[in-house]
Amino acid sequence: MGNLQLDLKMPFLRDLRANLNLGYDYVKGHVTNYQTPFSPQAWKDGHMRNDGSTESLKDGLTNKFYENQIRYNLLLDFYLNYNHTFGPVAIDLTAGYSWQRFKNKGHNYDQVYAPLAYASTYATANNMSVEEAREYMAGINGFQYAPTYYYSAPYQLLSYFGRANFVFFDKYLVTATVRRDGTSRFAKDCRWGTFPSVALGWKLLDESFMSGARGVMNELKIRAGYGITGQQDLGGDYFPYLPIYGQSTALNERYPNPLNPNGEPVFTVTPSAYSGSLKWEETATWNVGVDFAFLNNRISGNVDYYKRKTKDLLTYANFAAGSNLSNMGNVNLGDLENTGVEFNIVTRPVVTRGFTWTSSLNVAWNKNKITRLADGADGTTGGIGNGVNIQKHQEGFPAYSFYVYEQVYNADGTPMEGVFVDRNGDGAITDADKYLYHSRDPKVTLSWQNNFAIGN
Repeated sequence: MGNLQLDLKMPFLRDLRANLNLGYDYVKGHVTNYQTPFSPQAWKDGHMRNDGSTESLKDGLTNKFYENQIRYNLLLDFYLNYNHTFGPVAIDLTAGYSWQRFKNKGHNYDQVYAPLAYASTYATANNMSVEEAREYMAGINGFQYAPTYYYSAPYQLLSYFGRANFVFFDKYLVTATVRRDGTSRFAKDCRWGTFPSVALGWKLLDESFMSGARGVMNELKIRAGYGITGQQDLGGDYFPYLPIYGQSTALNERYPNPLNPNGEPVFTVTPSAYSGSLKWEETATWNVGVDFAFLNNRISGNVDYYKRKTKDLLTYANFAAGSNLSNMGNVNLGDLENTGVEFNIVTRPVVTRGFTWTSSLNVAWNKNKITRLADGADGTTGGIGNGVNIQKHQEGFPAYSFYVYEQVYNADGTPMEGVFVDRNGDGAITDADKYLYHSRDPKVTLSWQNNFAIGN
């Protein structure tokens, strides 16, 4: 791991500086995982056979898993910054370029683990002599039934960005930014996204007509903003747009070798699901807020109202029936709208030389609604086991709404076990009687935090 940062003020223009940041993060690891021979888990799981059988042999021996892995991250950030004050106007301008490369590569395999130190135990457990046990274990130890699995997952991020800050008369604030981001996760035509933003602020307390309030208030600022952000993270799915073939390692997925019918069967090679139209998820946010502080900052806080519209939401969900080589994968699920209000207040009830008590309260209300769904994305989700899903996405309703039967209650208000409302009136309780009940998310959240500091 290493990092180098250089910051240079231009001798011909002292308000202009250049900053270069280089980073390198390298991790190499080795994993070995196995059960101790003749442990209860070893008897339960067994090990691979060397006779071509697909059934594991449960004789006290076990398998050992090996993996070698290398991960590294390269970073290059460069930007120019110009900062100057022209009378009542302060200007701060930044333009830059960022490049990151990530790579995760390695290989793994399973082998039979049959150390000869357990020969006597094996002989006793399997009714044979120690010599026979040693001969058998020496022959099977290290046997590898499936080919070594190699993987390499590189991806890159590129960004061009600019920011302009203007402060007029030390009380009117304007900030504008723009980013142009590219990712190797998406196909060429969907690889780039542009994300602008603008923010306005007004230090209302600095106005002359607020002079009477300055003896009590320390801050009163009104702000508003609009911006678009992008999201491309798909976890370990680095090439979702590429048609890729993968080799099976399961014994029950082997087939006779057509070139050598009497030889070892071969492992199948099958195509994987892919989506060539995946693109950036974009979230447009409007917000207005007020920041305030009173009594020498003993009381401070803010109130915010926001509205977010997320377009082409990236998530792992169902493909439309018959449209892909798997029933699920990463998709641009649809569009989602969030509206909310958030209130924060921080107080310091006690402040002395040796003790400070800080109390913080946060109250937030949020409502979300799906406004568009991709084809096939209105399936159920929220599995609770045995293939049972109890949530569903549907336009006009909150994401992950519970999708359940309507409970029937006794006269005293207690639920009748296994009795549900026949909502469609067909005389039978089926999936057609399920309905969207409530959102999984709370309408209001509240948190209260207290910190006590003793001493300096």
